[in-house]
Formats: sequence, structure tokens, C-alpha cells
Amino acid sequence: MWDCMLVGDVSCIPFFLATVVIGNLV
Repeated sequence: MWDCMLVGDVSCIPFFLATVVIGNLV
């Protein structure tokens, strides 16, 4: 996941946001 952020791939943004939201819910 962090590799995606470092690369800056736009397709990784939705997945990253979803992971953050789920993490906050838990």
C-alpha cells in the first residue's frame, strides 16, 4: 500500500482512502 503512495499511482488513491476509513471504523 505504501509503495503505491510513494509511486503516486492515481488508481491506488481510492484503495488507500478505503483502507483509512475502515481503519478509523475499527
